[in-house]
Amino acid sequence: MARWNELEWKDDVYATADIWKEQCFLNDTALFNDKSIWTQENFEKLKAFSIDDPILGGGSFEEKLKERLSKATDRAISSN
Repeated sequence: MARWNELEWKDDVYATADIWKEQCFLNDTALFNDKSIWTQENFEKLKAFSIDDPILGGGSFEEKLKERLSKATDRAISSN
């Protein structure tokens, strides 16, 4: 992987990325707790209320996102 070496805090950035990779991708858990949110079920729910049910027409991205998230379960949108 290419690394940009000019930043004096680059080691902190790479260390943080390693934590993110370990927690979220290798352990299948949330970044800030140990709850399993990266599940097939949650991705299917996310797909169902977003991709499979598009909001066409006017409105900002934020408005449409809020409307979509109102249809989702808490587990599908957060790690609570």
